[in-house]
Amino acid sequence: MLTVLREDSAIRARWDFAGLILVVVGCLLVPYQLAFQHQPHLIGSLIIYLIDLFFLIDIALSFRTSYRHQGIDVTDPEMIARRYRRGRFPIDLLAALPLDLLILPWSGFTIEGISIVLYVRLLRLLRLVRLFAIVREGEIANGIYFISLGTVEVLSEDGAVSHGTLEDGDYFGDLSLLLGERRTASVRAITFCDLLVLPKAEFERIKTEYPEFRNALKALSSERSEKISALVLSGAVL
Repeated sequence: MLTVLREDSAIRARWDFAGLILVVVGCLLVPYQLAFQHQPHLIGSLIIYLIDLFFLIDIALSFRTSYRHQGIDVTDPEMIARRYRRGRFPIDLLAALPLDLLILPWSGFTIEGISIVLYVRLLRLLRLVRLFAIVREGEIANGIYFISLGTVEVLSEDGAVSHGTLEDGDYFGDLSLLLGERRTASVRAITFCDLLVLPKAEFERIKTEYPEFRNALKALSSERSEKISALVLSGAVL
């Protein structure tokens, strides 16, 4: 039986970090080829296909990576697979499959001077969806986020349930820090956002040096807007 990989393991964290770097590399390389090269070149193509291989492996790992639901670790392979299929799997698969290989023999066909192969490679930009997530359900709290500008959506990790939106002046992350709980919802940007972050280490330092800060934050949390209260009542602890 294949082992289930814990989502908070060091191996998974390093893998995800490498994935983020490759998302950026791939999403810079594909538009560069389209804008300046107009034809698929050997070295660039090899880099792109190696990145595809990484994300095909990532899909396989995602079917074997645990997740948390309502504070409980879920390690059942069937439940993990069902959740992933209903979530990011279609986008991940479409972005990872090297569909342009099917038409590579016809790379000489062009649209406005650009090979049709490069147009198909634009599907890889779907990986940018990964960068929209600010925090994820099940994560251990790592700070408080203040929204200076923009709008974010609070939703379940699979995107099936939306708990609402937060806008300029709102903040989140304090409850999970104060309660010492994992997040029970994810937050993703739906517009351009300018966020200010108070890291957990700084939060703990301020709390230790200024005990009144904790009491003030608790009082402020209890006076949150109806919008925030509705999120909490829906089970979204950020």
